[in-house]
Parts: sequence; C-alpha cells; structure tokens
Amino acid sequence: MTGALALAAMLLTFGGSSPAPAQADENRSVAAASFLTVISSGPLPGFVSTDVPSYLAARMAEAAVENWSFGPISWDFVPPSNRVEWSFRVDGGDGQAGATASKRRFIARRLLLIEARLYLNGEFQTVTTNQIDIYGGSDDEELAVAIRRISESLLGAHGAYQAVHSQKPARPL
Repeated sequence: MTGALALAAMLLTFGGSSPAPAQADENRSVAAASFLTVISSGPLPGFVSTDVPSYLAARMAEAAVENWSFGPISWDFVPPSNRVEWSFRVDGGDGQAGATASKRRFIARRLLLIEARLYLNGEFQTVTTNQIDIYGGSDDEELAVAIRRISESLLGAHGAYQAVHSQKPARPL
C-alpha cells in the first residue's frame, strides 16, 4: 500500500473524518469574517486619500482586538462583504476642510469627527463614532491612539460588535 493510501485507511479505521459540509461552510464563513477590508471616505488631514486605508489598517492591527485582521481596499473598489468603512469630517468652520485631502497638515489643532461602520457578509452590523483634536499626518500620535481606541470600541472584547451579538433574543410572551 502506498503511503497516502495507508494514511487514508488509518484515518477511516480510527474514525478520522473531514468536517460535515455545513460545519465546513460555517468555519469558512468565520475565517472570512475575521479578515476585514478597510475603506475610508472624507478628508483625513495630512494624508493623500489613497494612503488612508493602509494607515488605518496598520493602526487597527495595533489595537487590542483578537481574532481580526485588516487590509486596505484595493483600488478596483468593489466593496467586499466584510469590511470596516471609516469616514472623516473636519469641523473647522473656516471652509478649509477640502484642502486637507492632500498631505497638508493643520497649523492649529482641528476637531475631526470619525465614524467606523462594520459590515459582515454585506450586512451592516454596528457603528462607533468619536471626535478628536488633531494636527494630522501619520506622525500624529493622538490620531493613531484614536484609531486604535475606535477599533477596540468596535471590535474588542467589550466592543459594539460583541455587545450586539451577545444579546439574547427576546423571549416570546
């Protein structure tokens, strides 16, 4: 008997088997859901718009969230079913928010409104929002800390996603 046939015979003899189709599909779904594509919209001060998803994915990977991994959107932009959509809005009041879509940073701190939405299997799950005062740019430590905290608020052990999915269904009357 060849080595492969002997191994197959041994597995069958000792009860080894592959997972049931439904279990295998569920395992693939869980594995696919643990990878989230990062998408962004709106100006983030100190960044070129095409650099933002990579920056966000790197900061999210530094967050204290288990069982999740992150990668930036590819620019063919077919929204993946498992994703985090970040949006940014500068609340400066002087009409210069549009100028921040380039690498230009602020001279004075500005209020940045941040929203992160989680989608799994193409369906909206939950949202987390925050606001911070920033200068902008990849070396702005307060921005990096805010991205990590928002990621933890969204996906961490005590985050919004866990809170939504740990609720027990209402009991019928």
